[in-house]
Amino acid sequence: MKHSHTCPGCPLAPVGLIRWTQSVIATMCLLLWIPAHAQQPTAPKKRKRTFKRRSKRKIQRGTGPNVFILSPQQTSKLGKMTAGLNAVLKRKVRKEMREIQAQIEQDKMPIPKGLGAIFVPLIIKRSAAVRAPSYLVYDKHNRLFATAKTGRKAFVPPGIYTVKVGRRLTDLLPTYRIRVYKDKLTVLRPRWAALVVRVVDTRLVQFRGRYDIIHLKSRLNVGTGLGADDNIGEKVQAWLLPPGVYMLVRTGDSYLARTNFLTVRITQGQVTFFRLVADRNTGEFLGGGIVLNNKYVKRGSGWNFSLQLNGSFIWNQQANVPAANNGHTFSLTSFLFGRLTYNTKSHFFLTTLNAELGFTSTGLNLRKGSDLLSLQSIYIYRILSLFGPYVRAGFETSIFPRSFYFNEDNADLDYPVSLYDCVLDGNGARQCSFTRSIVGQGADPLELGSFFDPFLLKQGFGISLQTPRTPWFDLRLLLGIGFRQESARNVNQIEVSTERCLDASKVNPNDPLDLSGCSTPSERVTDRSNIIRFRKPSSHREGLELALVATGFVSRFFTFTTEFDALGQFQSFFDFDIDWRTSLILRLSHYASIIYRLRIRRDPAILATNELDKWYIDQSVVLTFSLLY
Repeated sequence: MKHSHTCPGCPLAPVGLIRWTQSVIATMCLLLWIPAHAQQPTAPKKRKRTFKRRSKRKIQRGTGPNVFILSPQQTSKLGKMTAGLNAVLKRKVRKEMREIQAQIEQDKMPIPKGLGAIFVPLIIKRSAAVRAPSYLVYDKHNRLFATAKTGRKAFVPPGIYTVKVGRRLTDLLPTYRIRVYKDKLTVLRPRWAALVVRVVDTRLVQFRGRYDIIHLKSRLNVGTGLGADDNIGEKVQAWLLPPGVYMLVRTGDSYLARTNFLTVRITQGQVTFFRLVADRNTGEFLGGGIVLNNKYVKRGSGWNFSLQLNGSFIWNQQANVPAANNGHTFSLTSFLFGRLTYNTKSHFFLTTLNAELGFTSTGLNLRKGSDLLSLQSIYIYRILSLFGPYVRAGFETSIFPRSFYFNEDNADLDYPVSLYDCVLDGNGARQCSFTRSIVGQGADPLELGSFFDPFLLKQGFGISLQTPRTPWFDLRLLLGIGFRQESARNVNQIEVSTERCLDASKVNPNDPLDLSGCSTPSERVTDRSNIIRFRKPSSHREGLELALVATGFVSRFFTFTTEFDALGQFQSFFDFDIDWRTSLILRLSHYASIIYRLRIRRDPAILATNELDKWYIDQSVVLTFSLLY
């Protein structure tokens, strides 16, 4: 029997019911979709407004292209290369690109054939008072390949390079990883900021003051800055740093400093000029802040004068002290240091006056201690900032007479002393003759020199060369022809015997200090009864001179100076006249310092049979309290 798809009494067959249900569902979906579809045109407007707000936020963050690859023909169109940017970002980038384009046009150097070029723009306007910073180019092996001033091209072979802007610090500076193409110019858009710090005194005159700069966010000490003296043509070194907040402190201080600190915020692509007012002598900060006008400092007249007085006094009295003599003693020592300078871009003149005088008294016996008077002058004409001819002159002498004392307490001698006067023969051997015998004359010393005796004159001329100055070290080199004249009217050299031969027949009759006849210690005996005396002659020397003057700043508390002066004579070049003076200065406060002084001298005019006897050393440690004027 054939099955029927319909049944009597049913309105719809089962298959028809399914189709009817599908039609109802489709109709309901269509009714729901039409109203929603009718409101869709307003949605794109909301998305468009949201996109604009996001674009503005990106502009404030400084987004945009950072590297441009240009052919020589496209360089003139750099200011118009803003395709793909919105209107606000176009105006920002176009202004920067026009400034960069002007700098590229000023650099007329063409790209050599087969090479490419890198250009880092200078965000500081070229000025005689600010030194243009540099940038470094490293190859793919991280080796330094090239260096150039900002605002100038660096020519390199095609390849991949790393560019770091600024020579002072490389860790904090923006780093560009770029590819250089053949015959193309790669231009970097600045992502850094510039900070120019001028150190001035209370009269707004610039000087070479020192400071440390610290990045506050990372607490990293960026480096030590050095002010400039524009009287001699020095330029301020600009800092190229990432945007942020920085702290200026005295040299050696940290970010924890509670005094002598200043803060400054720098922004991307902008130059911030900062004035730091400090004390010339102590380095203490007196004030500071951002200035809107770069022309805010004064140029001094070039003349500068300073005078420093140091002194010490000791008085002591003893009465009934075991193992000590009764009585009183006092010592007085004074130092005077004057400095007069005239410093301009082309001329440098320096005169220094140094005077030292000291006395020691025991009872009524007055003895001289340190005694020195010297005046040195030098004039340099700067053909270049670090190079030029010089001429110098000066003198050095002792003010008061000097004497040789037999006993420290001036007591009478308890043994006879034989005095011999000696000369050197043509072979350098001593030829002595007996002068007199001295007995019981402890209070009658031998004269070693008279007033202003000896008197040494120095002159010289030649070429001066100064190395580039750094915050920690200065070095000047003088090379030329020098002259020395020494007047010795009554200068005596004294040498005392320490031993003598037991066998008188073995004593050299021409040299009482000659022990060659009794070579073994058993043939000798301790003896101080023989004194030989040389009369130092007047002399003059001419030859090639070399002088080095160096100053170092280890910290604001510790500095050193050293002066080396050597003269090689024309007649005997290797018979050098050498004078080397070094001072180590530890500053305790504004008025107190500890000074260690060392002088090493070789005087070819000294009469001696041994080379070492022509050398002498003078050293002292002084605690000074100074008055500065």
